[in-house]
Amino acid sequence: MKLRALKLLTIVFYVFLTYGYGSCSEMLKNPSNVYIVKSNAVFVPIGKCIILKKGNQYGVIKFILAEEKKAIYEWAYNINPNGFFSQQHSLFGKSKLKNFFIPIWGGGIQLGNMYIKCGEIIMGWSSKSWVSLSNYEGRDSGIEVSPTGWSSLEDVNVFNKKLKWYKFDSSRKEKIIPIENLTP
Repeated sequence: MKLRALKLLTIVFYVFLTYGYGSCSEMLKNPSNVYIVKSNAVFVPIGKCIILKKGNQYGVIKFILAEEKKAIYEWAYNINPNGFFSQQHSLFGKSKLKNFFIPIWGGGIQLGNMYIKCGEIIMGWSSKSWVSLSNYEGRDSGIEVSPTGWSSLEDVNVFNKKLKWYKFDSSRKEKIIPIENLTP
């Protein structure tokens, strides 16, 4: 518990120093205004789209509900030749995630649907709206993500020059990205 409080205080202090008092207090009131990019995971604000890329495959997800042990997300997979997700060229869906832990002497068993599936792209999920950039062994999954300010799956353009891509990077320091700094 003390470690969590210390981590939160560290994040608040970092945001305060980086973005000023107004942004820091706003983040605490409304954490849906920022993405948090860590070395192996990304926090995605509810209602915002994050683009997934694995090789030449593209997908996009948007969390519509995110709690400690369950989440619901919408997804689209495959793009039209212009880089958009369209009804004609893409697959669309809505999926549920669940995280159950059954404690057993000195350990436990993890159960539930803990993988985000977006067409052929599959990535880990742990809780709330955190997506994993590493595989179950803690290594690079080969998936890159690009946080966006878009709220609609159909508005996303994977070829937009302003997108910044993140992949597993064990040396990356935690980065807080305010939505207002992102495309569109």
